[in-house]
Amino acid sequence: MFVNWEKVREAITETNPQLSLALQNIQNTYQNAGNDMYTSKGGSNAYFNNLVKEQILARATRDYYDIMLTGIIVVIIILFFLPNIKNVVLKLTRGNVPY
Repeated sequence: MFVNWEKVREAITETNPQLSLALQNIQNTYQNAGNDMYTSKGGSNAYFNNLVKEQILARATRDYYDIMLTGIIVVIIILFFLPNIKNVVLKLTRGNVPY
């Protein structure tokens, strides 16, 4: 699972018009903590990248468990109907089937 972080970040920029405001708020938080402008800008970008990575991991985990749940439901359905299928096959093999 290789993810191009810049591609994800570009998609977030295009879909979220509030991104620049959020980055500015993070940068202001760093500046209020006593950092200079360049350090706060770098820190806000690093913090945002960390948030993006967490969201990607959460989404990938959710997708994985959705797939596993679907697979388990399919197996349960197959196991539920398997005895009925087995009975139909046994009835067909016992009786004479005209061609």
